[in-house]
Amino acid sequence: HGLVFSEVIFVQLYGRLETGRPIDAGEIDGAIRMMGDAGVPAPVSLDEQLEMFAQGRIEIRTRKNDSEAPTLPLSMRRLLQPAKALVRPLRHRGWFQWMHARLARPVAYPPLTDDLHRHLCEYYRDDVEQLGRMIGRDLSPWLTLNAAPAKVLASA
Repeated sequence: HGLVFSEVIFVQLYGRLETGRPIDAGEIDGAIRMMGDAGVPAPVSLDEQLEMFAQGRIEIRTRKNDSEAPTLPLSMRRLLQPAKALVRPLRHRGWFQWMHARLARPVAYPPLTDDLHRHLCEYYRDDVEQLGRMIGRDLSPWLTLNAAPAKVLASA
């Protein structure tokens, strides 16, 4: 039951990637929410989706987890963590966004070294091969050092 559910979602999302369409977190969430309880796709006509939304059975999510988005420094995030639940309702206020924009900075991630890339490919090899068999797709480019990374998350 769970395997069929996962397989259908993987096939749908991989099909989107093959057409060159990027996938963001909202689309993954939507694909999961559009599955019926039996692990088969739920009705997906626009009218049916709107009805499901109106009934509160699905929600539209617009937040994207963007690794390039500016964030507060780690020390400041740790300091403010206890107040996070208290300020959550204020996050969409203009003054809050203004303050966040003044304090947040882009995160500079170090480039992935070839050695670490090889290690990760070996570490995840069995999982990637199993996923490829499960969805009936060739995922071997995911395991090569010179392969261009797939664009999974759309940039905001």
